[in-house]
Amino acid sequence: MKQSYLNDEIITIAKKVYKIDLSGYKPSFIDRRLKLIAMRKGIFSARQFKELIINSGEFNHYLEEEIPVHVTSLFRDHDFFNSLINHISDQYNIAGTLKIWHPGCSDGSEVYSMAMLMESRMNHIRYKLLGTDISHESILSARSGSLNCTNLNEVQTLYRASGGKGSIREHVISSANSFIIRQKIYDKIRFSRHILGTDSKFTKFDVIICRNMLMYYNENAKEKITKDLYDSLHKGGILAIGKNESIHELDIIKKFEIIDKKNKIYKKID
Repeated sequence: MKQSYLNDEIITIAKKVYKIDLSGYKPSFIDRRLKLIAMRKGIFSARQFKELIINSGEFNHYLEEEIPVHVTSLFRDHDFFNSLINHISDQYNIAGTLKIWHPGCSDGSEVYSMAMLMESRMNHIRYKLLGTDISHESILSARSGSLNCTNLNEVQTLYRASGGKGSIREHVISSANSFIIRQKIYDKIRFSRHILGTDSKFTKFDVIICRNMLMYYNENAKEKITKDLYDSLHKGGILAIGKNESIHELDIIKKFEIIDKKNKIYKKID
C-alpha cells in the first residue's frame, strides 16, 4: 500500500463517523500507526480502509486501541522516579490530600509505581492518584490491580533505585508470573477513560505525570494539551514530561520553572 493512503480524507471520515479526532497527531506518527492497522487488518488500499471505517460498527474501538502507543513498565526510568519523589517529598507536607494525575496511563504500571513510592516515602500524608487513558482495554487492565512480573527481585532493584524504602513486598502480593497491588494502595487509586485535549478538564492536581505523549502530537495539539495540563495544576504544582520531549518552544514555558532539566520536571509558577 502506498504511503499516500493515509490522507486527510481518512482522518475526516474517522471524525465524522466515530467522533474520533486524529488530526492532532503528527502526520508521520499517524501515518505509521494507520499503516500498522492496515497491515494487521489485511487492508491493501485507501478505498478499503475508508470503506471499513464507514461500514464497520466496531472500527472506532479498534482505532482507539491501536492508535496510541502503549509502552510502559514498572519503575520505567528509575532516575526519573527518584528525582520526582524527592521533589515531592521536599515540597509537600500538606494537611489536605495530595492529588496526582497520570494522563495516558496505559495498563497502570507507572501509576502503581508512583503509588508504591508514595506509600514508602510519604504515607504520613493523604494522597490520591488518578490514571486516565483513551483505551478502554488499558483502563480495564489497570483496574484489575494485577501486573505481569516474571522477576520480582529485578523489580525490587528498580524500586529501590527509584527511591523506594524497604521491600516491595510491603506493597504487593506476588505469585509466579504476576503480582497484585495490596488493598491499602489500590484504594488510593482511581482509573478512568479520558481523552487528553478533548474531554473536559478535571479539578486541580498537585502533580501531573504526562510522559512520552506530547511527542506524538503536532504543534497546535501540543500547545492545547500543555495548556490543559497547566490549567489542571495548582500554583506551585509539578508537571513531569518525558525525557525526549520538550515544551520549551511553547509560550506557556514562561509560566513554569525548571526544577530538573535532565528529567523534564517543571514547577508551575504563575
